[in-house]
Amino acid sequence: MQERLNNHDSPEIEILNIDFQVKRLIDEHKKNSEIASELRLTRSELSKSIARLIKSGQTESLKNKRRYGGAREKVKRYLDHHNIEFGIDIPVSQQKIAKHVGITRERVRQILLQLKETQKIPPFGLKSRTNNTEGLDKCIRILKNQNLSNKDIAERLRLKNVEVQESISRIRNSKDKEIEKITKQILDLRKNERLGSISIAVKLDVSPSFVGNILEKYFNEDPDLRLRKKKRSKDELEGFRQKVKELRLKGLNKTQIATKLNVSKYNIVNAVHELLIAGEIPKRS
Repeated sequence: MQERLNNHDSPEIEILNIDFQVKRLIDEHKKNSEIASELRLTRSELSKSIARLIKSGQTESLKNKRRYGGAREKVKRYLDHHNIEFGIDIPVSQQKIAKHVGITRERVRQILLQLKETQKIPPFGLKSRTNNTEGLDKCIRILKNQNLSNKDIAERLRLKNVEVQESISRIRNSKDKEIEKITKQILDLRKNERLGSISIAVKLDVSPSFVGNILEKYFNEDPDLRLRKKKRSKDELEGFRQKVKELRLKGLNKTQIATKLNVSKYNIVNAVHELLIAGEIPKRS
């Protein structure tokens, strides 16, 4: 051992040096094998050093040190991830933390108290949350989707009722602005590109039913939004047939009639067929 650690002549100094190095590596949460390999100690020498450290009160049992030291870091990482995800500091279920880390709820409670005492996690105060309105609104939107009442949300986030109501108002205003923006995009795509509901839904990444509902609201205001005309009344059909008849008698073919009346050729074919059956126009040879 003298050659391995600084070549001290005094065994007492050598032992103190070994214990110091072992304690340093234990505090870094190194495993027995890693400590022995780094200090080039045998298992027996490492065990004796650890026993001396425990006896002198310089460290806990290595088993507890690793188990709970690692658990403390995992709990801290879980809280950090939770706060980053929501953008604010909110209370989380101790049961969820215990299940995630693999320790008891009582141990989670003890770790949370230790972290709060050492200021490693911020207190769940109003100031740290209300400064971040965007994160707060996101969190409340998630809780609202879980069908929680305003009162339940206020109790869970330790907020005042008025703060929850202000957040919900911001969410509604933001949602209205978002719907207004998407509505404008839907109407532009229908007018300019003459896309159907499904094509618009795919392009804007929304549901076809949402697109259909938006268009339905504006059909009466702007009939051009309809890709297909409304079903004609009997009088309108009769007037349409008379126009087709006049143009047909003038010698126009079906394609020319469709172009002149700005309708599909399919409609002209049906009208000509009905006129032929009624004998109102002659057959062409």
